[in-house]
This record gives sequence, structure tokens and C-alpha cells, in this order.
Amino acid sequence: ECSAAAALGMAYFFVLRGQNAFDVRWCRGNVGERILEPWVGFLEGKGVRFLCGTKVMGLDDDGGDGTITKVLCSSVGGDGETFA
Repeated sequence: ECSAAAALGMAYFFVLRGQNAFDVRWCRGNVGERILEPWVGFLEGKGVRFLCGTKVMGLDDDGGDGTITKVLCSSVGGDGETFA
């Protein structure tokens, strides 16, 4: 495993450096502070709940119109729980 920063660094070195027609924008500052935290705040403002230590196992769209109505999660211990 490697960090996102290391992966981006390797991508730049092996792929992007040799591409003249590749449009890349690098984040100026900490990616978490500049991109992820504002995005999480935006989603929480829309009613999204983030549950640490869980893994999404499935999604339900009871209405059949493509709108997600439930999220099935599994905790670290493996217990399943549904959130609406």
C-alpha cells in the first residue's frame, strides 16, 4: 500500500512527465484540508452521515426510481446494519 501523495508522485514521474498534452492541476496545500474537508462538510449539510470503521456492503432504491433510500453497512466486527 502507498499513500495518495506517493501514488500521485509516481503517476507524475512515470506517466505525466512524458505527456506534453496532458492537463494536470496539482493541489496547492493539504488535499484533506483543501478538498476533502469542505466536501465532507457540504455532504453533511445535505444530511449525509459518515460512519468510521464501517464498510458499505450494498445500496437499496426501494422506490425503483434510482434514488438511494438505504445503505447496508458492515462494521469492523462484521455485524450488518441498515441506515435509511
